[in-house]
Amino acid sequence: MILEEVYCQVDDFNQGFMGNWEATLIAEGVCKKSWECQMSASEIMTIMILFHQKNYRTFKHFYTRAC
Repeated sequence: MILEEVYCQVDDFNQGFMGNWEATLIAEGVCKKSWECQMSASEIMTIMILFHQKNYRTFKHFYTRAC
């Protein structure tokens, strides 16, 4: 798969999921901690998916050799 396709699919899923998840947390009265991040959850999930698809053992090798 192409990187942009994976990211678009993950981002579409994440937008729907996060909205439902936050609504459930509010309804149950559970506090959600919010950390300020430089990367979105969709970007992090995309990196994890590609890491596992490429069968690398360490992130160092993935980062220096992938794509």
